[in-house]
Amino acid sequence: MRMSVSEFKKNLIFFCIVTLWFVYFTGGKFVNPFYIDWIFPSDTETHWLGWQFYKNQSIFNFPIFKNTDYGLELGSSLVLNDSLAIMAIIFKPFSQFIPFEFQYFGIWTYICFILQGIVAMKIFSNFTDDLVAILLCGLLFTMLPPFLWRLHGHFGLLGHWLILFAFLLYLTSKELSLKYWTILIIISLLINAYISAMLIGIFIADLVKYKLLSSNYDIKKLTIIFSKFLVSLLLALLTFGYFMIGKGAGGKGFGKFNANLNSFFDPDQIWSITINNLSTPESGYEGFAFPGIGIFLAIVIALLTILFKNPQNKSLNLRTYYPIIIVSLVAYFFALSNNITLGQNIIYTYQVPDFFTFLTKTFRSSGRFVWILFYLIILGSLIFIFKSYTKRTLRIILILIVSLQFIDLHEAKEYFSTKFNNPTVYNGRSLKWTSPMKDPFWELIGKNYKQINYVYTKNRPKDYFPISHFAAKNNMKINTGYFSRISKAGAKLLNQELRQAILNKKLNSASIYFIYDNELWLYINKNYKSTNFIIKELDNFKILALP
Repeated sequence: MRMSVSEFKKNLIFFCIVTLWFVYFTGGKFVNPFYIDWIFPSDTETHWLGWQFYKNQSIFNFPIFKNTDYGLELGSSLVLNDSLAIMAIIFKPFSQFIPFEFQYFGIWTYICFILQGIVAMKIFSNFTDDLVAILLCGLLFTMLPPFLWRLHGHFGLLGHWLILFAFLLYLTSKELSLKYWTILIIISLLINAYISAMLIGIFIADLVKYKLLSSNYDIKKLTIIFSKFLVSLLLALLTFGYFMIGKGAGGKGFGKFNANLNSFFDPDQIWSITINNLSTPESGYEGFAFPGIGIFLAIVIALLTILFKNPQNKSLNLRTYYPIIIVSLVAYFFALSNNITLGQNIIYTYQVPDFFTFLTKTFRSSGRFVWILFYLIILGSLIFIFKSYTKRTLRIILILIVSLQFIDLHEAKEYFSTKFNNPTVYNGRSLKWTSPMKDPFWELIGKNYKQINYVYTKNRPKDYFPISHFAAKNNMKINTGYFSRISKAGAKLLNQELRQAILNKKLNSASIYFIYDNELWLYINKNYKSTNFIIKELDNFKILALP
């Protein structure tokens, strides 16, 4: 579909506005792909490492995001490591021309700001033709704290615009479009699987909606549609590498990384200058859903309108919204987990049924699923306001809402501006991060060995980053790293093989061994001394290798 001139002008104006907002809030410096100082140390460092190893993988790999050079038996697919596969596949063809000091997370963040606002504007364009009101709504949706919170890291989770796009399809489509839903969800698989799961929930709500509202969609037809979708989904999961670690896809944390009953009211220290921080468990950040003081005003206005004013539009068909309301409440219940928490206190707990544990292990950070209800409340409140007031009054209300939202984000703005523009101050250090591997002998190691074996390996072991950084820079494989999911059985088997190889002096001639077991290091010093093996302590790293 071609973009109209008016649509182009609207998007261009918004592009200018959101760019100013983006630069104001973040400083804008980290959009520079060659500026990487802000990455270290943080979870983003391992997402960045994922890209560094993936860029050297064969383009003929299957699955296409197979990335086992990073982690070997522990490694799997780029899509399972929050490395933004959608960006990696774009830049991979140019990897030979891209320097090592390169990152695409800043560019991605800027794109997400733009898309977050544009999709929001698209939604509200269905309820008004007032350009000012539409632009204000676009800007407002880039000021939502749960969206901005993801600037802490895990940048794939900035893809809230995917959730908004799902709401756009649900709220405005006249016919069920399997094509659009399938494309949207497959794209989301290249960004973050949690968002994919939320989109699938909204898609199911859309199917039920058409069953309720249209005689053209019976159970048989909807079953066929959903079956086609499932086939496409499974093929995408297989192709992208989501099945590479099997049972390792599960993990602990459900009931810990959950939403709190006060999630909608807790500003989490930096997200409001007007509302005090509420007490919550340290791990409860995943369920953060504070909407901001401006959105609170919008909700209050919507409620007061319902109570005291007869809305201008009385043709609202509530049956349209029943499915999405039910899905959002189910998602919210899942977000709360089996440990229902208010503040610091677990007020109710229950045993998760065995048949449900697959979901709880796969989506252990369940608090994120609060976002469906979060966006439903905000969209519902604003749409109701749009339907109830004149253009002039609507502009005044939106200007007030956006102004309050902007002012209330002052502390968050200072925090992230420091994070991205002054990482030395943010991380409490005097200089930028540099590798501790200074000895000239490391250069010889990088040239003469093809693989690093960490003994004994596990997920996110001590010194994993400088060692992995060294491996990536020298195009070496490595058997460790920091991953969102690993195969524990694979790690156990690998460690057994490493131990036997060292005890029997049958080392891989292409590998350098980093020893992190004191007992094993004593054994090596006692039994290898009279041999020609390389046994050294370099920059506090204990290494063993064949010469």
